[in-house]
Amino acid sequence: MTTPSRSPAAPPAHPPGLTAENVGKRFGTVQALQGIDLNFPPGQVTALMGENGAGKSTLLRILTGDHRPTEGRVLLDGEVLDLNSPIDARRAGIRIIPQEPEIIPHVSVAENVYAGALPRRAGRCLDRAELRRRITDDLDRLGFTKVLDPDLLGSDLTAAQRQLVEILRALTGDTPPRVIAFDEPTSSLSEHEVEAL
Repeated sequence: MTTPSRSPAAPPAHPPGLTAENVGKRFGTVQALQGIDLNFPPGQVTALMGENGAGKSTLLRILTGDHRPTEGRVLLDGEVLDLNSPIDARRAGIRIIPQEPEIIPHVSVAENVYAGALPRRAGRCLDRAELRRRITDDLDRLGFTKVLDPDLLGSDLTAAQRQLVEILRALTGDTPPRVIAFDEPTSSLSEHEVEAL
């Protein structure tokens, strides 16, 4: 009796992870990117390296919905993404930690972390108890309790603390992150803060 032979499984049409296929970006007459093909596999750290002006930040902005590519496409696990804004990227689970943090100066660390998704009571008032519970849980879970005071105002944060708020913002929310892109986030962090990160 013979057993039927099995053909090997066909390779996936597209590799898993975040992929850029033939991505190009033009700003008026300036060609910022051309023919970029990259794959960022899941579970791996991938570094983009190049001189200033090489297009690294432009590519990150395309991958996170700040810019639309002039040509090519972006895929996540083989599915083409139509990223019209950072909100679309966030819904897809793509986050960026920008080199220059975007902090709201007159609100607390907790309110900065959950900006745009603050817990509300009866749909109107800020639910401060729930906000306190969330920020305490997230600071504990991520090991930032000793470096960030949730009540500190954005205007009083050091450069390093501003980066940590951006990192917390990327790691929290309703949609878990699938891809996190860091644009030189440790450039303003101390050795201890880099270790915590």
